Amino acid sequence: MRALSATGDEGLVELLRVPEPSVAAGEVLVDVQAVSVNRGELHRLTSATAGWRPGWDFAGVVADQEKSGTAPATGHLLPGTRVFGIADGGSWAERVAVPAARLAVIPDGLTVEWAATLPTAGLTALRMLRMAGDLAGASVLVTGAVGGVGRFAVHLARRFKAEVTAMVGRPERGEGLAALGAAKVVVGPEGWKQ
Repeated sequence: MRALSATGDEGLVELLRVPEPSVAAGEVLVDVQAVSVNRGELHRLTSATAGWRPGWDFAGVVADQEKSGTAPATGHLLPGTRVFGIADGGSWAERVAVPAARLAVIPDGLTVEWAATLPTAGLTALRMLRMAGDLAGASVLVTGAVGGVGRFAVHLARRFKAEVTAMVGRPERGEGLAALGAAKVVVGPEGWKQ
């Protein structure tokens, strides 16, 4: 199979042929159709040794594991089921093996591309907002609202019934944030003070 792998040169990757992933008990083999690129992965690439394989977030379909010589999937994760999840690394590849507990079924109407963005950015935003407790009626300021985590935070905070102000660095960066739930979009800290 093919996978992206660090070259050992600062931040560079190359597409290589690598061995198929081995699937341990409790793991599911997924044919990857989309991945998400996160800041942490890019940062790690700047110092990665040759051969390190990046990739956390992915989406795809459960592979026919019997054909691959591994145990078949069980429960609701049958071959062909559309899933998304998070790996410890190596998901920038054609296939990845991950614990079944790190997978979720992609709801109807959600593309694999959108599903691949959910694990790291979506969970980071959700955990951050949950730390604040009940947000119903609260005012929430989301700085860096145009990044992955920020966009999820705007949308989730509004779903939690908060009044959301989204802060951006330039006016054009605020496009689309009102549709996600921002009641107000401000430019920089000065805009928030107004």
